[in-house]
Amino acid sequence: MKRYITCILFLVCTFFYNPFLQAQDSNQDKPYKDFVIGDQALIKGGLKGIDTISGELRDKTGFSVYLSLVDKTPSYVKTGATLSDQSLKQAFENRRIYEDKVIRRLNSPYAIIFFYKQDYKISVRSDGGFLDPNELLEDYAYPYLPLNNEKPIPKEEKIDYSLFNLYSAIVQRSAKHYGVKVESAFNPSDKPEGIVKWLLYLMLIVLVGLFLYGTYKSKQRKKA
Repeated sequence: MKRYITCILFLVCTFFYNPFLQAQDSNQDKPYKDFVIGDQALIKGGLKGIDTISGELRDKTGFSVYLSLVDKTPSYVKTGATLSDQSLKQAFENRRIYEDKVIRRLNSPYAIIFFYKQDYKISVRSDGGFLDPNELLEDYAYPYLPLNNEKPIPKEEKIDYSLFNLYSAIVQRSAKHYGVKVESAFNPSDKPEGIVKWLLYLMLIVLVGLFLYGTYKSKQRKKA
C-alpha cells in the first residue's frame, strides 16, 4: 500500500514540478515571444496584435518585423554609469551596441523597431534595402509622439499609437515590396502635414476673401 501511495505522490510531484511543463506555461504567458524582444510589460493596446500580423507577413514573404522594447538602456560605455550620467553620445553608443547584439540573433531578412522608454528614443534597423528608416520615423512615428505637457490623451497611449503606426507602415511597405497582402495588418496614418497644408491654404483663401470683401464694401461706401 505504501508503495502505491509513494508512486502516486511521485507522479503528482512530477506533473506539477516538471521543468518542461513549466517552460510551456512560461511560453504561454508570453504571447508575443516570436516578434517582441525585451520588456514585454511595456506592451499595451494595439501592440498586442503584433504576433498575428508579423506571423502572416513572415509566412507569405519570409520577411520578419520585430519590436524591441527597452525600459532602461544597458550601459556598455563607461560601465557602471547611470543613465543620467551618460552624455548624449555615450547613450547613442550604448543603444547602438545593444541593437547590434539583438540583430545578430535575428534571421534575415528583417526589420526591427527599437523603443527606449527612459531615453525616449525610437530607431529602425533593417537589412531590407527597400526600407528607409529615417523616412519611416519622420512620417509615421515622430509626428505622433507626445510632448510632456500634452493633454488629455495619456502619454503612454500616444507612444503606443506611435509605435503601432510605425510598425504598421513597415509591414505594409514590406508586403507591397513582396507583392502580397497582409489581411491582418492595419493601414498606418500618414504624416499630418498634408492636412495642415490644406488648412493653411483654406485660411489663406478665407483671409483673401475677407480682404476683397472689405475693399469692395469700402468702395461702395465711397460711391454712396
